[in-house]
Amino acid sequence: MPIGLYRDLAVGVAEGGAETWCDRELYCLKASVGAPPDILGPLGQNWGLPPMDPHIITARAYEPFIELLRANMQNCGALRIDHVMSMLRLWWIPYGETADQGAYVHYPVDDLLSILALESKRHRCMVIGEDLGTVPVEIVGKLRSSGVYSYKVLYFENDHEKTFRAPKAYPEQSMAVAATHDLPTLRGYWESGDLTLGKTLGLYPDEVVLRGLYQDRETGEARAAGCTA
Repeated sequence: MPIGLYRDLAVGVAEGGAETWCDRELYCLKASVGAPPDILGPLGQNWGLPPMDPHIITARAYEPFIELLRANMQNCGALRIDHVMSMLRLWWIPYGETADQGAYVHYPVDDLLSILALESKRHRCMVIGEDLGTVPVEIVGKLRSSGVYSYKVLYFENDHEKTFRAPKAYPEQSMAVAATHDLPTLRGYWESGDLTLGKTLGLYPDEVVLRGLYQDRETGEARAAGCTA
């Protein structure tokens, strides 16, 4: 059966957007969501998006979440959920603080995934969960048992020796892509253009971290060339 349109569900909404103005109780405007420091963002990431209050979502019998899914699944055959780990926990950063000063706030993951599975069935819409970055072990099995496809990006599919995994090693319940909207193109990756830009923007805490990233990139490129030779 043809999938048709493939849509993307963002992890949040703009602080000054229509959603927050229409329902100010639902969003925590004194915080924003992001990610703790990791290899992709050594200083952490602040996305500037106010999080939904899990207590309000629960008190409203999950209506905001249900409406969000229905609006996005209505006219597509596949829906990618950005930062699907948000169903378990979100990195909240207090307003005015840096990204590394945040903390995890948990969400009712079992209820949310049950609702997601139900709406997916009703709309005949497959779901892909963007599960990159820091992925808690406890959510992996929950996602697979709920029918959510994993998201495999070429750049991150390598072993401890920086050797790229063959596509046949990817799990069947997954979607494979070369890059994403917030990663470099294949050429940019090969030329380390993203690392050069990151240095210009001050995204790395020191030269030691940056040199390590360049070295890892060179190792990966050499092994990739060997695989395709």
